Amino acid sequence: MEKSPLGKLPYLKGKDTKIADSRLIAHYLQAQYRNNLDAHLTELEQATAKVWQRLIEEHLY
Repeated sequence: MEKSPLGKLPYLKGKDTKIADSRLIAHYLQAQYRNNLDAHLTELEQATAKVWQRLIEEHLY
């Protein structure tokens, strides 16, 4: 198994790309498949989700 560039998970290796950051992976997948997974959420719910995501990424990794 190939090691990620940052040595961490999650890690996405595509045909022509390597991404080792969860936010960038989500952005890449949404752009590739033209699908916004948060479209059903209100602006407040989207903001709350981003806060939780950053909190988890910065303090649990």
